Amino acid sequence: MKPVRPDPAALRRQLVQNPQDLQLLQQLGAACAQQGDLHTAAVCFEKAFRLAPEDPSVLNNLALLRKRQGNPGAAIALLEKAQGIAPRMPEAHYNAATLYALLGQGARAEQAYRRAIERRPAYPDALAGLAQLCEGRHDLVSAEHYAKRALVLAPGHPVATLVRAIVDQRAGHHQQAIGRLRALLDTPRLTPANRTLAWGALGRSLERQQDYAGAFAAFVQANDCLYATLPA
Repeated sequence: MKPVRPDPAALRRQLVQNPQDLQLLQQLGAACAQQGDLHTAAVCFEKAFRLAPEDPSVLNNLALLRKRQGNPGAAIALLEKAQGIAPRMPEAHYNAATLYALLGQGARAEQAYRRAIERRPAYPDALAGLAQLCEGRHDLVSAEHYAKRALVLAPGHPVATLVRAIVDQRAGHHQQAIGRLRALLDTPRLTPANRTLAWGALGRSLERQQDYAGAFAAFVQANDCLYATLPA
């Protein structure tokens, strides 16, 4: 059974009666952010921050919003503050890791992923993030290890599946890579950046299998995905 998503309209009605309720503010902010309403999410998370500037969950949520608003520096500052207040909070380390990786700070990203995993060993997103980082620096043994751990915890995890496919490809197992990538591209769970990587990887494996028409089509899709991620 899928979890029931909070209804923003119902949360707004509750907030009218309890405008200082920290939990309601965070729930409404998260629900609006999920729907793409970043303005209302900002109003909620910023009010929560004014009410509880030392609450690590408030800092974490506001950091995620700042990331989506294109302000990674502010997001990292908030997450580092959350880590100082609650050093055992795995989400603060994981979210910082994704930002360090985005900024090309691989060593800091790896440290943060490892801290998140130390605090929560069964953390598939952190394991998959670390796997992708290892694959990017061509440490395929570690990449496969962490991807497999993530997939045991979360079968079909998109990032871990992508890493497994790329490791297969680098080992010359192109049919396996193609199977994984086709299944992965049929799901809506990939980020635009990872969808670009998946189409490109599929194109390379198809090319090695001498399916040049299929490879060309995959490369076109990769190119389209890449341009869709660029600012207007």
